[in-house]
Amino acid sequence: MFGLTPLTTLPDLSPTLSSDRRPGILVVDADPYVLLMLEEALYGQGFDVWLALRGNDGINRLRPRIRQIDLVLLDTDMPDFHPVELMTYMRLLDNDLRFCLMGHTTSLDCRSAGVSWVFPKPFPLLEVVDILWRLARHPLGADA
Repeated sequence: MFGLTPLTTLPDLSPTLSSDRRPGILVVDADPYVLLMLEEALYGQGFDVWLALRGNDGINRLRPRIRQIDLVLLDTDMPDFHPVELMTYMRLLDNDLRFCLMGHTTSLDCRSAGVSWVFPKPFPLLEVVDILWRLARHPLGADA
């Protein structure tokens, strides 16, 4: 799969979210071009998308949307937070959040940090969107 790193098994495509809402994803990346590319692709595939350029922005976007965001996609090279630190703060707001990382993770034990998937950059956009869709629709607590 193009070097993508699964840290959980992919669920089947059976719907698990209420059919009256789209799955929500928060994307946190310091590169505005990456954010725009992901926003377009994710929204086009059925996600509600929120974007943040910094970790603090991500926390502020998450806070009022706790019940709308199912999944957080974080860059591993943020200027203001280490990914594990950011995930810890976000879990204080919603312990059921699921996380995926994009970038390099050599110094990060992803599985123990609760990361579902790692996407090394650059990545195949459509494949990543498909994996994120499956993860967002996956019932919480059903990780392998």
